[in-house]
Amino acid sequence: MQILIIGNSYTSKQLSNAMADNKDNIVFTTAEGTSANYINIPANNIEEIKDFALANEIGLSIVADFSCFDKGYFEEFKNSNLTILCPDLNSLKICTVKSAGKKFAYKNKILTNKFAVFEKTQQALEYINTANFPVIIKPDRENNLQPAYIAQTPIKARKQIETLFATGNKKILIEDFIAGVQYNIYILTDGFNVLDLLETVSYFDDISTNKVSYINEEKKLKIKNEIIHCILNALMEEGAEYSGVLGISFVINKDEIYLTDFKPFIDNLDVDNMINTIKDGLDKIFFDCATGALADNFKKIETNNLYSISARNNGQILSAAAKTFNRAVELLIFEGKDEKEIIEAKKIWAN
Repeated sequence: MQILIIGNSYTSKQLSNAMADNKDNIVFTTAEGTSANYINIPANNIEEIKDFALANEIGLSIVADFSCFDKGYFEEFKNSNLTILCPDLNSLKICTVKSAGKKFAYKNKILTNKFAVFEKTQQALEYINTANFPVIIKPDRENNLQPAYIAQTPIKARKQIETLFATGNKKILIEDFIAGVQYNIYILTDGFNVLDLLETVSYFDDISTNKVSYINEEKKLKIKNEIIHCILNALMEEGAEYSGVLGISFVINKDEIYLTDFKPFIDNLDVDNMINTIKDGLDKIFFDCATGALADNFKKIETNNLYSISARNNGQILSAAAKTFNRAVELLIFEGKDEKEIIEAKKIWAN
């Protein structure tokens, strides 16, 4: 199959490499430095990329970079009868506009952490004068280069607020920080049928692993059977059926489950965890999702029973996988990750 990966993120690059490993595929990508065939077209140039897909008879295009999801790829490719894995702009709002995702949760009575939206620097600075710290500060629009920032003190909060507005963000969010275990679930849906793609627990935006036994089964079932069911039904009722990969992040604090974020694809910190552990071919899985054949060919997505762990380290992302979690951790430490940070993450996950 002829496949095109759109984006320049770490996820885009790793997915390009993974798809190119299948010699039955001819893979093109807008990301430099991969084993796929590089095309010198900016990832946000929809017209040129669409023309390339038409000229080269691309069978499946995949938008894999958070910064590209609000460009209208689904609509443009659909109008040209091209198959693409990307939600439409209407359903994407809960992912690409953070305040829209939070308001969606409130509207549908899904527990989420308290937040406020600001359009001016001074308003945000006044808000933190009475805030309880730490707080989470993030751009309202999805931004790979400026992820959520946890400010431990008013001084650090002020600096981050000023930085976000100075770099062109029109709106920012300030959220209450909820202590607990961060649980991320990525589902694959064609708007009606749903399959679990990946589950991880993470330590801030630094370490992530598919060892989700830290979360008890009762809470996981509540999330899958109640909360995710509510989300998809609510989107359907709004006429915004979601089709593609949907990532949902939660913080589990004692007996409470807080929805904290929506993501339009696999996060940079989790893409290796997906590639390391999914047994079925990702090209086939994504193609069937994009063409509405998901339920016809998959009852569940099979994994290879490996433990995988990923971590940020000096501006890079490291990852390791093994048959046991301890061995995967050892391999990650051998690659250069600080063991103390992993120990701290494991303590939080175990509580």
